[in-house]
Amino acid sequence: MECLRLRVKDLEFERRAVIVRDGKRAQDRVTILPDSLIPLLQEHLQRAKALQEQDLAQGFGSVYLPEALARKYPNADRRNPRGNAIACLRTSSRFQAI
Repeated sequence: MECLRLRVKDLEFERRAVIVRDGKRAQDRVTILPDSLIPLLQEHLQRAKALQEQDLAQGFGSVYLPEALARKYPNADRRNPRGNAIACLRTSSRFQAI
């Protein structure tokens, strides 16, 4: 389950580390990011960013924000998410997991 909750900001490529948040006993911990996964994860994140930019250019790729958040952060619905690192759900007509 911890792997499914990984976010982009939990990956630290320079330190070769993964931060597991709210794991066992509701504590955060740091574990090793294998060297063999770094290029694969970086490529995945580049593809996800490119897909989001393509969707935004076509009028898709934004998310709903409650009114108060939309006023406070006017571009937050279109920003490159620091969300889920494992799967990327697209809001265009062609849903695709990466």
